Amino acid sequence: MRIFYQHNLACTRIGLAGSTRALSYGRLTLAIRHSSQLYPYLVATNMLNTATAIVSPGKITPISYTPFGFAHQEQQTRVGFNGEYPDPLTGNYGLGQGYRWYSPTLKRFQAADDISPFGQGGISAYAYTHNDPVNSYDPDGHHQYKYYRNLVPIKLDHTERRPMGFFATQPKAGKRKLLVNLHGAPDGKKIYFDDKAYTSKDFFGLLNNLGIDTNNFSKIILISCNTGKAFAPEIAHAANIPVRAPGNVITGKTYFDASSNSYTSRYVQLPGPKPLPPLDEAFGEKFSFGLMKFFPIYTNAHDIRQSVKTGQ
Repeated sequence: MRIFYQHNLACTRIGLAGSTRALSYGRLTLAIRHSSQLYPYLVATNMLNTATAIVSPGKITPISYTPFGFAHQEQQTRVGFNGEYPDPLTGNYGLGQGYRWYSPTLKRFQAADDISPFGQGGISAYAYTHNDPVNSYDPDGHHQYKYYRNLVPIKLDHTERRPMGFFATQPKAGKRKLLVNLHGAPDGKKIYFDDKAYTSKDFFGLLNNLGIDTNNFSKIILISCNTGKAFAPEIAHAANIPVRAPGNVITGKTYFDASSNSYTSRYVQLPGPKPLPPLDEAFGEKFSFGLMKFFPIYTNAHDIRQSVKTGQ
C-alpha cells in the first residue's frame, strides 16, 4: 500500500486492488474515485471534512459517526472521519502521514506522542484532542485545532461586506459570548482596529461606538496575539466578566461557513511551555497554543460597597 499526501491529507492511495484518488479544495474533500469506477463519487462533508454522505449515480449513501469517529464497517468509505483515509482492515487512521495511528474504537492513539508527557504534547500522551472531538480535530498527531462555530458578525464593513473583527455566539440557552478577532500588540497592552491602536481603557469607548454592550454577554473571547499579558486581565476586571485570551502569539483564522450561513473561528491549541510553531512561521517566535482564563478581581472594598448597596 502506497499513500500520497497533499497539505498533510491523503490524496491518493495505491494498492493491489487498484488506486483511490480524492479531489480536494484545501482540506475539503469534494469527490473520490476508485480506478474500478467509471465516474467519481461526490462527497458531502461537514466543516471538519468528515464525510456525511456519498453521492453516486442514482444513489445517496448517508454516513454517521460517533463523536470520536467510529462508524460501522458497512459505512466505511475511502474518505472518512475528518477527511482521513481509514485503514480497510482495522478502521484506524494514520494521522500526521502515518506518524500515529488513531483508533476511533478505543477513542485514543495507539502510540504515545513523542513530545509527551514533559514537552509540548501535555501529560495525556495517548488522548485524542484532549477528549473534545466535537470542537476540535488533530490533523497530525501533535496539534489540536479548536473551533468557535455559528458566529454572527456584529459589525460589517459596508464597502467590502466583510466582518470587522467582532462576533457573537449563538447559544441555545443563556447569554451570548463576545468573540474579538483583532491583531494584538507585542507588549500585550493594545489591540488594533481599523488601523488604530486601543488600550484596555480605550476599548470600552470603541465598543460603545460600535453599539456593543458587554452586559449582554457572559464572556469575552480574545483571539488576539499577546492580549493575555496585560490587556485581557484589565478587561476582565473593568467589564466584570470572564475573559479568555492567549499569552503569546496565536495562529487563528475566521472564515464564512456556507453550510450554516455563519462564521467559524479556528485556532491552534497545544499545551506545554514551548509549542511547535507552524511550518510557515519563523521558529524563533514563541507561540501560544490555547487560551488562558481571566476573571474579575473582587477586592474587600468592592464587597463592602456591594453589601452596603444591597443591605446584606
